[in-house]
Amino acid sequence: MPSERAIQQERTMLPERTKPSERHALMSPRRPKPLPTPEELPDDTMLVAFAKLSADLKKGARELTPSQARYVVDTYYQIQQFRIEAANQVRAATAQGEPVAFLEWIALLTKRLEGTIRSALNEYTETVVVARWAKSITGIGPVISAGLAAHIDIRRAETAGAIWRFAGLDPTQVWEKKTKRPWNAALKTLCWKIGESFVKVHNHEDRHLRTRVCGAQGGRACEERRGRVCHPRRPPADRKEFSEAHPDARCVRGGWLIGWTYPCAGEAVRGELFLSHYHHVAYEVEHGHPPAKPYIIEHGGHTHFLAPPNWPLR
Repeated sequence: MPSERAIQQERTMLPERTKPSERHALMSPRRPKPLPTPEELPDDTMLVAFAKLSADLKKGARELTPSQARYVVDTYYQIQQFRIEAANQVRAATAQGEPVAFLEWIALLTKRLEGTIRSALNEYTETVVVARWAKSITGIGPVISAGLAAHIDIRRAETAGAIWRFAGLDPTQVWEKKTKRPWNAALKTLCWKIGESFVKVHNHEDRHLRTRVCGAQGGRACEERRGRVCHPRRPPADRKEFSEAHPDARCVRGGWLIGWTYPCAGEAVRGELFLSHYHHVAYEVEHGHPPAKPYIIEHGGHTHFLAPPNWPLR
């Protein structure tokens, strides 16, 4: 006896033998049912199960090694980029009147996964004292705290300058051709995110960092406007040739390029100050005593020392 599928194939080949209703069903394309959002899925489905952080997963997150935590932080930012791209696709398709049901489902799913990974990293940071201190600073969340704890080995950093150099914030470092990069690219990107985060919360009522950083930022910006400071964050002029029409050509002063905008200088100061405080806290946690005072205080005659805020933890 022929199967139902064979009968349908035969009827498709001989449309004159089919009924009008059958012919319409066979020839018309089937429209897929609308996909549910993550909030509409039943609790026992796999899609929701993977997006929920169970007690076992929380325990596993607290037991992450530094290398595993680095991978999870990188994965978080990749998922975040996917979520942003999906949201942009939904916005563009909606503006043109196109169907966006499946794109919205992808955006919601990536958003939920992004939040789940953030929660897992928050569990991880609760096991690291210096990461818990970092989260107490306005503008620093569990993802950045986990990234710093995973990338920085305080046993190899006697001074804050060692962390600056490892993060690529030392202006004297040069990446020569055919040589290994002399800094950690992922940590350098993370430090850039720290500066951007501080810019976003600079009007917050917690002004411990803001009142000091903005003052240093404003003084440097004023001196740059007068042409007296060549910002060391820019590469030396002899490493790159500029034509007369290039906008940076007129900024060459004494072999260095100036012309940094006001926010850029502030971000650099914020990031370095925070990393100095991070080193102080991590060093004290590791060795049981504070690190040595900066050279400029010990031997240069300076007396002002800015202690890390919110330390020790309450």
